[in-house]
Parts: sequence; C-alpha cells; structure tokens
Amino acid sequence: MDKKVNLWDILLIVTLVTVCFVAWIVPRPSGKTLTVTVDGDVVATMDLSVDQTLDLSDGTRIVVSEGKAWVESATCPDLLCRNTGAISREGEVILCVPNRISLQISGEGVDAVVG
Repeated sequence: MDKKVNLWDILLIVTLVTVCFVAWIVPRPSGKTLTVTVDGDVVATMDLSVDQTLDLSDGTRIVVSEGKAWVESATCPDLLCRNTGAISREGEVILCVPNRISLQISGEGVDAVVG
C-alpha cells in the first residue's frame, strides 16, 4: 500500500504543534489563596502572601511560603502528595487520596457551578 503525506496532513500537524506551544507558553496567573479540605470539608483557607504552616490532626503538615504551598510531611504510605512539590498558580491541586486531603489554589476570580 502506497501511503503519501499530503498538504492537509502537514497543515494539521503544524496547527496542532502551534496550539500546543501557545497553550504551554501562555502563563497562568499566580493564585491568591489556598483552600485545604479534608473529607470534603474546608478546614482552612490560607493567604499565599503570608508565610505559615498548618498541622492537620493526621500528622500532615502543609507549608505556605513565598507565594507557594506544599505538603512538607504526610502519613500516607506512598507520599505522592509530598513528592508533588510546590504549587502557586490558579487551578493547581495537590491530592492525598489515602488521607482524603485536597489543596487547591484559587485566585481573584469567582469559581461557581451554574445549573
């Protein structure tokens, strides 16, 4: 079977590469607050401009410093939440599934579900 690359194939590839590059290069705004939830309940809302720590009852320690947030220590077996690193941009999330902990960065905009 003789397969040839035509002009439309090349145009499609160039378009996809361009869209991916633009999406990668456009920066997301820095977040303003960190929302910490445990078992679906909000336990803390932390300002990212203030350096602080939060110790949860299960032994997890959350640190906010220089506009970034991360899990410093955790009691879960795989420590994926700790190894995720720091988050600072709107929409970024750290999840600890075994301990049912969620850290989410939000900004100035309003998050809402309309329905």
